[in-house]
Amino acid sequence: MSIKIKILDGQQLYNVITAGINNLVAHQKTLDEINVFPVPDGDTGTNMVFTLLPVVSDYKNYDFKRADEAMLLMANTALDSARGNSGTIIAQFYYGLNKSFKNLETIDVQSFAKGLKIGYESAFDSLAN
Repeated sequence: MSIKIKILDGQQLYNVITAGINNLVAHQKTLDEINVFPVPDGDTGTNMVFTLLPVVSDYKNYDFKRADEAMLLMANTALDSARGNSGTIIAQFYYGLNKSFKNLETIDVQSFAKGLKIGYESAFDSLAN
């Protein structure tokens, strides 16, 4: 299936992010099994799911208008519910997305790509701390 959306409003951004989270939930066990960083304790998938599942459950009936509003709530929720190293790292990724999407009513392809880069940098920088 090919979806050709060029601009995401707040609700569409939330739907895209929650689709990714639901995919993470579906592969939680596999992530736990391949977990080797920073210690092989088998909880990477579990911690990421516990960190991000509130994003899905807390806002499933919310009607997002703006992309920056949606990302702010999702990032804050991830930061508040971060669990373990992997949860903290993915929450920092969301924090970076939030920084990048600030003051944007909609997200286009270039804004999304920039957000992914800023999210990556935010997550990577959190490893140094």
